Amino acid sequence: MKLLESANRRILVVDDNPDIHGDFRKIFAPPGTGSEVLGGLESALFGVPDGMPAAPAKVFELDSAFQGEEALVKVQAALTAERPYAMAFLDVRMPPGWDGMETAMRLWEADPELQIVLCTAYSDYSWEQTLAKLGVTDRLLILKKPFDTIEVKQIAHALTEKWLLGQSARLKLEDLEARVKQRTRELQQMIADRERMEVALRRAQKLESLGQLVAGIAHEINNPLAFVLSGLSYFADELREGEEAFRQMPLEEVRAVLREGTVGAQRIQRIVEDLKSFKRLRDEAMGPVEIEACVDMALARVAQALGDKARVVKQLQGAPTVQAHSVRLATIFQALLVNAAQATPELASPDAAPRDIVVRASVGEDGRAVVEVEDSGGGMPPEVMERIFDPFFTTQPVGQGTGLGLTICHELLAVFGGEISVKSTPGMGSTFTLSLPRATEAHASPPRALAG
Repeated sequence: MKLLESANRRILVVDDNPDIHGDFRKIFAPPGTGSEVLGGLESALFGVPDGMPAAPAKVFELDSAFQGEEALVKVQAALTAERPYAMAFLDVRMPPGWDGMETAMRLWEADPELQIVLCTAYSDYSWEQTLAKLGVTDRLLILKKPFDTIEVKQIAHALTEKWLLGQSARLKLEDLEARVKQRTRELQQMIADRERMEVALRRAQKLESLGQLVAGIAHEINNPLAFVLSGLSYFADELREGEEAFRQMPLEEVRAVLREGTVGAQRIQRIVEDLKSFKRLRDEAMGPVEIEACVDMALARVAQALGDKARVVKQLQGAPTVQAHSVRLATIFQALLVNAAQATPELASPDAAPRDIVVRASVGEDGRAVVEVEDSGGGMPPEVMERIFDPFFTTQPVGQGTGLGLTICHELLAVFGGEISVKSTPGMGSTFTLSLPRATEAHASPPRALAG
């Protein structure tokens, strides 16, 4: 139904007695038709002071039906023409057709918003019987016969205004629902657009990371590969001079060339092995792991790297059991210990005491296991700390590291459901802190798998 541009004063009178229809037309007669007495009563009813012109009377449009079936046809036709009735006066007794009760039910089936006044005598249905048949509704008013003219006009004013307010509320609600649906569609579209943007961003980031990875691999492999190619090229040039010239090559020179080529090939092999650990972590079973056992395993591997300049001090009494893979966790400690050893300066003299690398374990405030690896080296400036976990980033001279150790630590810890962070002050050393799920809480923070 379209929004009405003005108030709806259309009233349907349903009664089998033609005289009743005439009475209603006299009550709602428009101004200037001899209804001065009614106008005076209305002024008195609404309190218009003497000498002040009365407010313009509201003009009602009356329509008549003499049986319930005829009333239903008119209500349906009015709805089709989009000129609905605001209210209807129904007589209770209308033989031989439907009575007022039946008519009211049928009219509400056609137009649920129609306001109905049921005109009844004291000998007709009781209030309880009316409620039992029509139910409790705010669209029904009982008017006892005989009724007063002013009472009828007052009812008509009130119910047509009520109908208009109901229509206004319904239309506003429909408008609000339409706006909510439109806003919901807009939000859904925004969410879909954002998801598409995030997918595109992740794809771009993957491509950027892949580009960085490829550039890093190319840079790291290029130098050792140059050793290998240089040696092969040298031998190829000598062979082109002839077999005798090749045999006359100084043995020490041949050994030097082979040694450089071997060093280059071994470095390429280390890079490939580190990449395999970094990108193709196997789905290995994890379980409760003792921290000290993994530290000892790592110490056995890095004894040569530590040398005499550093000693490891273990403060692992009461260390909690963690959920991890023992070999992988030992690999993490190995990388951190090597990093600490590289940061430790050489001894000033053979008699100088070695520097301490402290490995301590505790339980954090959040209940997770905390392991710290602290060195007394030169520390790191902020620009180094920002890149410390980037692939192929290293502060070591060429040939002394691939720059993947701390990157692998970061990714392995993610597999375990752990984290790594670092604090460092130039001249005062660095402390790497691991946060790991304890074996008793592993079910609360399951590890994630890395994309292979």
